[in-house]
Amino acid sequence: MMVPELATKRLQLLKEAVPAISRVLVLSYLVDPIAPLQVKALQQAAPSLGVTLQIQDIRTADDLPAAFEAGARERAEGLLTTAESIFVAQRARVSELAVRYRLPAMYPYSIQVTDAGGLLAYDVNYPDLERRAAAYVAKILKGAKPSNLPVQQPTKFALVINLKTAKTLGLTISESSSFAPTSYSNNGLFAAVHESGSGTEPTCQPRWRMSAAGGRPENLCSI
Repeated sequence: MMVPELATKRLQLLKEAVPAISRVLVLSYLVDPIAPLQVKALQQAAPSLGVTLQIQDIRTADDLPAAFEAGARERAEGLLTTAESIFVAQRARVSELAVRYRLPAMYPYSIQVTDAGGLLAYDVNYPDLERRAAAYVAKILKGAKPSNLPVQQPTKFALVINLKTAKTLGLTISESSSFAPTSYSNNGLFAAVHESGSGTEPTCQPRWRMSAAGGRPENLCSI
């Protein structure tokens, strides 16, 4: 299962994007079986990144304001949500609270950025998954036995960044971060696709420049 590894990758990318952060508020729906796995992986990775985590268990949407207030009391400097559906359903409220409390935030799903104004998301590249699924269907239609086909994990991921939200937060994303924009949209977003055999690391260490005050990001690495 890649969920814990991806949670760790998101924390790493958040730290690379905003190197000064040292305290990260983590929102998690701990009754979901996948949540404790992610939290454990985050806790194991945090010391090497120089980050202290503030774990808040969110059971209902009504828990969100108190969680952000608790983070403010503990001087949280960034936000990360784990990959449970409650945070997708409540994406607009989470993003609004993140901006209100001035927290750079990393999310698991691109819709939390493209639809709700979140800052960062590191997500599976769904068009690539669909192409690979179609290839499997073609093999089965040609006579291959499904049980003989290997189980595959995603190898391409999309990093989506909302430049408007970055500007609202007054952020300049670090030049040393491993983000390589490969496409831009007209609404202040851009996506970077990373590919590797393991599915969790980019094949190169790209860099990009982006000033939150304006200007187009500059791609310094091609994948």
